[in-house]
Parts: sequence; C-alpha cells; structure tokens
Amino acid sequence: MPDRNSEPVGGLHLAGRVVGADGKGVASAEVSIDSQPRGTTTSTADGSFQFDRLISRSYEVRAKAGELIGGPLAVRLTERSAEVVIKLREGSHLVVTVVDSARAPLAKAEIRIDDDEAAVFTDTNGEARLTAFGGWVTVEARAAGYAPRRTRLPIGPAGTTSRLTIVMHAGFAVSGRVIDEQAKPIANARIYALQSSAMLRWEDLDQEDDITDQNGRFTISEAVGMHAIAAIDDEHAPAMTPSFDVDGPVGGIEIVMKRGAVYAGAVFDPSGKPVADARVHCDTTGPLGERRVSATTASNGEFEVRGLARTMLIAHARLENAASNETKIDLTQQPELRGQRLVLHPGETANGVIAGIVVDDAGAPVADVTVNAVLRDRSPAELVKRDGVASLVATSATTDPRGQFSITDLPPGDYGLWAGAFDRPLMPVEAATFLPGLDPSRIMTSAKTGDKNVRLVLKRSGGVRGKVAFADTGEPVPSFTVDREPAFENELGVPARDGRFELTALPPGTFSLRIHGAGFLHTQQTDVHIEPGTISDLGIITVQRGRTLRGKVVDPAGRPVAGANVMLGHTGVYGGIGRFDQPDVGLGAAVTDASGAFSFAGVPIKPPGPGMIVGADHPSFGRALPVQIPAGTSDPAPITLELRECGSIAGTVVQNGKRISALIGAGWPELGMADTDEDGAFVISRLPAGPVPLRISPSTAMRMQNHQLTVQVEPNKQTEVTIDIPIGTIRLSVVVRPKPGHEVASASLFLFVGTVSFDNYAEVTARMMADSQGLARWNGDATGPASFDRVVPGEYTVCTLPLAWSHDDRRMERVYRGDREALRVYCTPVRVLAAPSEQSMTVEIQGMSPLP
Repeated sequence: MPDRNSEPVGGLHLAGRVVGADGKGVASAEVSIDSQPRGTTTSTADGSFQFDRLISRSYEVRAKAGELIGGPLAVRLTERSAEVVIKLREGSHLVVTVVDSARAPLAKAEIRIDDDEAAVFTDTNGEARLTAFGGWVTVEARAAGYAPRRTRLPIGPAGTTSRLTIVMHAGFAVSGRVIDEQAKPIANARIYALQSSAMLRWEDLDQEDDITDQNGRFTISEAVGMHAIAAIDDEHAPAMTPSFDVDGPVGGIEIVMKRGAVYAGAVFDPSGKPVADARVHCDTTGPLGERRVSATTASNGEFEVRGLARTMLIAHARLENAASNETKIDLTQQPELRGQRLVLHPGETANGVIAGIVVDDAGAPVADVTVNAVLRDRSPAELVKRDGVASLVATSATTDPRGQFSITDLPPGDYGLWAGAFDRPLMPVEAATFLPGLDPSRIMTSAKTGDKNVRLVLKRSGGVRGKVAFADTGEPVPSFTVDREPAFENELGVPARDGRFELTALPPGTFSLRIHGAGFLHTQQTDVHIEPGTISDLGIITVQRGRTLRGKVVDPAGRPVAGANVMLGHTGVYGGIGRFDQPDVGLGAAVTDASGAFSFAGVPIKPPGPGMIVGADHPSFGRALPVQIPAGTSDPAPITLELRECGSIAGTVVQNGKRISALIGAGWPELGMADTDEDGAFVISRLPAGPVPLRISPSTAMRMQNHQLTVQVEPNKQTEVTIDIPIGTIRLSVVVRPKPGHEVASASLFLFVGTVSFDNYAEVTARMMADSQGLARWNGDATGPASFDRVVPGEYTVCTLPLAWSHDDRRMERVYRGDREALRVYCTPVRVLAAPSEQSMTVEIQGMSPLP
C-alpha cells in the first residue's frame, strides 16, 4: 500500500562514493538516504552509488560495510550538487544473545537493528554481532514459532561493544475488529501490535502486522507480553487500545476510529500565485505520540490532508528553499478546517556561500573533517533534535588538506555551524543564555550567507584509560560502564569488560568519570584532566562491592519457587512488564535457583530518591508485593517474597460527566501504571490480589496532582471501575519569606494531602510520587508568590525546600544527585476552604542547608 507521506517524484539525483580510510572506493557498501520512502542502494566496484528521482531538499545519507560505518552526511540537493564522499570508519558493535523461556540459546533467530535492510542470524550459541551508529537503537528479534520481540537500548561509541539478551516466548493470536462511531466496519485499516513493555514509539516506517478485511476484522498471529493495538487509515483519526497483557489468545478486541480531522487549503508564493508540488507538513500529537502527515499541492496549489488526530496541529509548507510560517491550530473544536492559505517565503535564489577554515587548538589546519551547517529557521528548542537536526535546510562539507571548507547553494539566512559528526550537533547559541558557564566549544558558531572567513576551532581530542578492580580482592570487575561528567546531552556511556576501559575522542578539560554497573557501588573519579592529543593512564580504580541482598521467593504455602524473576530498582519494578515479558530494570535482575534463593551484590548504602525496591514475578505463580530495602551500611536482613495470584483493573476516568485522559499508578511501591486512551479507558494487568490503591493524575491537572482510590483486586479476574475525579477550583498562592538573617534565592514547594512532616528532601522525594498533590517554584520576590492551581478543598501540607541558586542553575544537579538527607525542608499545614477561589498562605524558611 503506498504511503501517503511519500515525496513527489523529482528530477534530481544524488551521486557519491564510499571510500575507506585509504581513500580507495569500497564495493558492496549499503548506502541509505532518508527520502520518503527511505531509499537504499549498494555501492559498485569503485565505491560509486546514486539515488534518482529526488527533490530539492536536505537529505541525510549513511553507509555501512561490514563493521565499518560512514556518515551521516547532510546533503542539500540542487541541480548543481557535486558528488558526495562518505568515508568509512569503525562502527559501534552490539552482540545480541537470543534465548528461549528456559534460557536455552536459539539459533537462526533473525536480528535487525533500527530500519536496516540487512538481517543477521544467530549462531548455535544464540549470538549475533551487529554494527550500527552509536546512540539509541531499536533491535528486533524474530524466530519461527516465537512472538517477535523488540527493545530499545543505548550502545556505546565507535569501537565499543555493547551486549543485549532477548528472551523469546511462543506467541498467541490477537484478533478483533475496527469500527467507526456508527459501529460500521472499517476496511483496509493498518493494524500495529505495539510492544508497550519495551517503551517503543510507533514510527511511520514500521511494518503493519495486519490490514482489516471488508468486515473490519484483523488477526495478529504472534504476540506476547504487554501490548497496545493501534489502527491507522487515511480517513479516520488514529486509534489505539490501552495496553494489556497478552498471555494467552485474545479475541473480541474492538477499536473505534473516530472521524479524522481535515486540514485543507492552498499554497501561494509572495505574489499570490499558486504553487504546485509544495509539501504541506502537519505535525500532530495523539495516541501514537508526535506524528507528521504530509501532502503535495496540485497544479492549482491546493492540498488536503485527511485522517488527522483531533488535537493540536502545527502546519507549514515548503518548496526547495522557501517555507511558510508555522500555523498552530486546535482541531479538537473544529475537526474540519478548509480554505487555509499558506504563503511561501523568502523564495530567494539559493546561491549563498559560507566558507572558512577549521583549525585545532594549536592553530594548525584540520583536514578531512566534516563541517555542518543548519539554517536557523526554527526556534532554538526545535533546531537540534536528540537524534539529528530538525532544520529545513542542512548540509555538510569536508575540509581540504589546508583545513578550508566552502558550503554553497545556500538560501540566504542565519546558520549554525559546527565541525564533527552531523548526528552530534552542538548547542544552539541561545544555550549560553540559559546555561551559565557553558564551555564555548559546546556551542554552534553563528554565520550568515556571504561570510567567507569563518574560523571553527576543533580542539584536539584526548582520552583516558584505566583498570577497575574490587577493593577487597583486587580482581577485575567483569562488566561495567564509564561515563564522563559533565557530558554532552547526546553522549552515552562506554561499555567495558574484564576490568579495562578506554575513552577516546574526549575534548580537553577537567571532568569526572562515573563508573557504574551491577555488583558494586557506583564510584566517581573526580578531577580527571584530559590533555589534547594524549591518552592518560589512570591506573587502577577500586570499587566497593557494597551491600549484598539475599532472599528467597515462595508460593502462598511457603514452598520455594525456582525460575522466578527478581527485580531490583528504585520504584516501579513491575512497570510495563507482562506475564511473559523479560524484566529490564536499571539496578539488576536475577532468577531464583532450585531452592528459590536469589542475591544481589552492590546494593547502595544510601539509595537516591524514594529508596530501593525488590519484587518478584513468576509466569505461573504470580507476583509478590514489592518490598522496600532499608538504607544502611550493613547487609539487609534476608527478604522473603511471597508470590500472589494476580488479577487486573480496567475502567474509565471521568470528570464532570466527561471522559478524560489521565496517568494511573497502582500501589506504592508501585505495582504498575497505565495511561488512559483519549476516551479515558485503561487497563492495569497483573496486579497481586488484594487491596490496591490507585493514584490518578488527569492530564489537565497541575503537575503531580493525584486523586486516590483503593480497589480490591481478585485473583484471575478483571475488576471494572469508573473513577470520577473531582474538579478543583481553588488557586492557593504561597508567599515565601526567608527568616531574619537568612538568604534564599529560590525554592521548590510540594503540596501533600493531609498533615505530614518531613525533615529533609530525601523524605519528600520518597513520598512525592505516591502522595504529592502538586509542585511549584518560587523564583524570588520579583516573580511574586508560588501557586498551586485547581486545588480541591481539604487539609494539606506545603513542604518547602530552600535553594541558594536559581532553578536554572547547573548546580541543581547537586540537589538532584547529591545527599538529599542533608537538605532541610520546612512543612506548614494549611486548610483550603471551598471559597473564595483565590486563597493564600505564608511560609517562613531558613537558608539552604550546605551541601557536603
């Protein structure tokens, strides 16, 4: 089925070569381009490749050959575009191990990474080795007789090897039908089984799992674990079920697709002449998250985009070097909007040039480095994405042997420039205003078309190496990750094994190294100095094993249970995990032995935030109520986790008689959570039987505002509930007054139901998710009081954390990641009355407690 977002057929072609480190062409390299639909080709014997039928815009091009990668390069394609050269380098590596539910290796499982056309198959040990670009990647495993599994994980930079284990189970059929609001079947709707346990986003490139027949019916042959089912067509608004646990055959699903919104009009040039072949992009949110739907204008400039989510819409049009202003529209109240007029500008000839030189910190020219330019045609927040550049115009060039570069055929405007990888952009220049003290080398260089003496300084990189060993025995730590702090936002940790690590390509300066992993206490190596062009040896860094947590898992009769998954985390160890989902939590997971025993080494002495939780799950016996692990320097007492049969809660959330969307948490420590769909429906599966308190936070409520309700869960049953959320109408203003002799620059305020008393920030954060009714900030006298909105009448407590700096100051990291017990808070009770609608109180506080 053709993709309505496909680009029009163009008359341009992009030619290039893939070369190795020696400059010679590389044959049989896989080259990809982010056209719509995505294009791939293979380089010829001399490394040449070509893409045809393209339009004039900026494309991103990548190449891969074996364990080498090249790019990405941004190429602004015009009729005059020269051949591009993609130089290969070592890629990032990922070893995937695929096992069945008994942890036996699965051979011949098919592994794909992101949208790579080429698949790799596991060997007799269940292992497959893949090469990719460093960063966040999506991995999918398929094997005959098993449900497909997908997961998303960060992999280290070039030259490092990350590891992943995927557990596969036999799948179950999921079937149902898709109907409209009049209960008529919808044919040809594309059906997607979204594995919600892996926290993956739906992407337009995803392959549908089925297409509805003339009766609106669909069947997904193999699925297992927590899933949501989405339905998409080109006429109705996208629809998606709440997440539910596929632990057996599921039938009778009914997906109701509502009438889709329509956005239509015409595109004109500045003189009022209609523009043909312009692309109109409509960015919406909805059940599938952020999504772009596009259309091409006809010969009379007219366009029509159908099947949009009935939510906020941001629309703009573009053609070659011209773009319209963005138009923001609320489609919730006007689902059909026609007669829209989009005017392209500036429409000037794209013949601008930016040229200059790249030098290192010693002033020497740097040859063969990529220089990237992006047109600053969007707001600073939108200019740089996490995984690339959002600018409508982006292009790359390579410096010559004298370090010089020239970027041509640019539309007039302001550009941001940086040297290095295109997918590792620097901060926009505006970052300097809201991130005080930011290293200038981390900020883009500003330039305008016509500037021909741009000087980019690319500091010579350095690095560090070392060994990590246990302090008590001196034996090497088998597996760990090393991060540098502070780091760029898009930098990830470097995986290391057998006690040795090496970080290269680091900018000069003084940093800290954070060493973390399972089985030992995380440690920080401070004041690590990186010299340009030098790899420094740090010698041996010792880590403490920390505390050891031991325990056992039993059934209700007290008999040991083997093969139970035991999860250790800060909270929510069951979040998004169904009966046959493999737990994936940050601090570690273990499987009980024949005696039901388990153990964890390296348990923190003072866990941050709400503390540490341990829980257990078994496909046949159920789940245990999670247990909080006390802080301390000695090993915790052995813990027994008793498995309970499970049930589920399903229902709807309403307010003032209208269904609303909300976030729902079950239990504390958390047993599970769910987002409702747009009609307020939700399902929380696999809850241990017994009373389960629910926390419901409407999407329209102030941050962290929770309505609370307790539901009795029965084993092997689904309890139906309707949750009616009271509407708060009161604004509570809080005047923060420092006590005499104390200085307070700002403060964080927390609103709790009832009368509570906390001494420090650690105690507040331990109960914040469970009991908080709101968060507010006070930024000093000039900004007026802090306020909590939409408060329901009742008894409350306001707890205030004084700060010695602004909330935007980078020192806030010390608050979030430091010793929270050292930070005093001040709690003041308050009664909120039914009237008036504006009420106020005053809190008096001392200055911020000094951080250790």
